[in-house]
Amino acid sequence: MNFLTIKGMCVINKKSKYNQLNDRQVELLIEYLSVSISSLMKFWMSNSQMAINELDDSFEMIFKNGINNLIGAKS
Repeated sequence: MNFLTIKGMCVINKKSKYNQLNDRQVELLIEYLSVSISSLMKFWMSNSQMAINELDDSFEMIFKNGINNLIGAKS
């Protein structure tokens, strides 16, 4: 979980297109990130046949879609 959290925060902090976010939007993204990770981990624990790289790909898709929807960008 820690790896995925750090990965998500790096995306927010490093991409210039996310610099336009206000404090409330960043807070919402952090909450979204937390819920996404928790939900995905619960799913993975009950579906342990899912490979780690598949879990990572799923998280990346969920996270990027959430950010892009918040800022109105296209994926």
